[in-house]
Amino acid sequence: MTFTPLRREERAEWRTMLSPAENTRTLAAALMFIFSSLTLVFCQSMTVASIYLLYAVFFYYTLTRSFLSLFILAIPGVFLMPISAYCAGITYAMALPAAYAALLLGGVCGAFLILQLYRSKRNCALLALLPVALYLVSFLVCRSLRLSLLSLIPTALALVLALCVLYCRPHTPSVLTTAAVCVLLALVTILVSMHAFGNLSGNPVQAMVELLRAGIVRMYTAAMELNAAEGIPLPITERDVQNLAAVIGNLSPALLLICCALLAYAMWRMLLRMMVEWRVLPRVPLRLAVLTVSPYAAGVFAVAFFASLIANASEITLPGMLFENLSMVLEPPLILVGFSSLSPRHAPSCLSQLLALGLIALLFVNLSLGLALAACLGAFHILWSRFAPRDKGEK
Repeated sequence: MTFTPLRREERAEWRTMLSPAENTRTLAAALMFIFSSLTLVFCQSMTVASIYLLYAVFFYYTLTRSFLSLFILAIPGVFLMPISAYCAGITYAMALPAAYAALLLGGVCGAFLILQLYRSKRNCALLALLPVALYLVSFLVCRSLRLSLLSLIPTALALVLALCVLYCRPHTPSVLTTAAVCVLLALVTILVSMHAFGNLSGNPVQAMVELLRAGIVRMYTAAMELNAAEGIPLPITERDVQNLAAVIGNLSPALLLICCALLAYAMWRMLLRMMVEWRVLPRVPLRLAVLTVSPYAAGVFAVAFFASLIANASEITLPGMLFENLSMVLEPPLILVGFSSLSPRHAPSCLSQLLALGLIALLFVNLSLGLALAACLGAFHILWSRFAPRDKGEK
């Protein structure tokens, strides 16, 4: 399913469909945006991170009235907790989960605020001054020009999301554009941080990879020492940790792109849900709601996936790692397509249901293998739908 860009008249008509929300809801979005922007600067504080996370949980549950939706969005934060506990320079386990929630809710609420206030020149001027005010407040408290720049990240994300909605861009291009901005912001933040701490020297890409490897070794070493002190040694050796750090370092480009793509996807879906729940839209148009994956992407994934298996069959090689990075980047949307193709609505047969149950069971046994098979199934489904022969009477 493809969507053509809207003409200028169609975009103007689309914008008239965006109804104004209640003042209390606009105020709630503004408060969440302000709190999120400041939390990114001060998430190292245990008090700030804890209060913000409680407020974020209350805010999103009030919006959706769904524990399942809240649980799904909280999963990345749960995985970030142990990373926070062992990362150098982070003194509190809730720091990274609070930063993740601040990026997510800050970008979404900022975009919602722009969609509500962009029609008035006076409101646009106030919106332009708000990030400046947040930066000044951050600087007056922390006295750091670099650290205060973190307060501007939700504004950049909000602007991209709002423009995608105002131009009624389809789901996939909107997520890809937002993900590209997330990658750019992440790289700038990492490079500025490395420069501030004196870790930036020589090739910046190699420096980032080496810093990541050292951080993984340090994290696992601290965990092994803590468990050994409690009499529960971990069943891994230092060599295993070194190998794991090397593998993650080689896959770091794909991991960065995947994290940014998942964050962009979550922000886009949350923004659409907020617009529906708060009566800005009666319903979400298909072009904004439907995730599409082109047959070219499915074909590239299939080639890269099997090429990586062949190239890394006996030992890890540079071409194999390049192919594996490429296949991993394309894997998340194909995983969604793979599971969707086995749903009762798309495949009501008993065989498809057995495949779905088997795939779900495999996720609990071997997560990476289960996700890879789901992505392969999604790629096969897309390619078969595009290139399979059809009956002559079929339209």
